[in-house]
Amino acid sequence: MMTAEEVRKIAVEAVSTKIDKDIKRAEEAITRAAKVGEFQVDMYELLPIVQEKLTRFGYKVENHIDDEDEKYTRINWG
Repeated sequence: MMTAEEVRKIAVEAVSTKIDKDIKRAEEAITRAAKVGEFQVDMYELLPIVQEKLTRFGYKVENHIDDEDEKYTRINWG
């Protein structure tokens, strides 16, 4: 059986990987939108820690609920 420390390490690595993927996904979405003249982009399932990071970089970040009760995040730089 794995020790609690070993399992904790796996969990920390998994969260770190998810954060890195969300940051990359947000960067790609922002870049795509900006290249076509948009000043905002909506994203589903964006981690709160990534939202906080975007806010620190000057983006306006708002959480919304769509018509199907799905949560999404609007990122605005306009």
